[in-house]
Amino acid sequence: MIVGLTGGVQPVLGYNYGAGEKRRVLETIRFQNWVAVGFMTLAWAALELFPQALARIFTEDAALLAVTVPAVRLYYCAISFMALQMCGQSVFQGLGKARQAVFFSLFRKAIIEVPLMWLLPRLWGLGANGVYLSEPVSDVVGGCAVFITMLATIYYPLKRELAEGSE
Repeated sequence: MIVGLTGGVQPVLGYNYGAGEKRRVLETIRFQNWVAVGFMTLAWAALELFPQALARIFTEDAALLAVTVPAVRLYYCAISFMALQMCGQSVFQGLGKARQAVFFSLFRKAIIEVPLMWLLPRLWGLGANGVYLSEPVSDVVGGCAVFITMLATIYYPLKRELAEGSE
């Protein structure tokens, strides 16, 4: 759903940006963010409340379920921040700023998550939980980084331009 949403807003963003419709660009960014974060928060709630039901799709083995349920909760504990990542990247991509979109994708996975997958299992006796924990840490750091950058370089400057133009 989020991939469809963020992919679907890209042409809307690009068209309106090219047409000088700053208000529509801002409205589209806000709409996308609210829907994406809301949906991912609902997904987090479902994963938190019903992790066993999700795991049972793949196995009925009680021993495997005993390991899977805590792993699912840990791995997905910050999934709402993934919405920020996807929204920020789609804004950059929709406005023709592919370098920024690619950078933040690589930043989250290659620069943050991969090193954490190696480091966290060795710290504080985390073991496999350290591998699972690398995902939510990268979701929070990467999601906040791309979202804040998008706000600072696109959203607020457009908002300022719109306010100055209406005076």
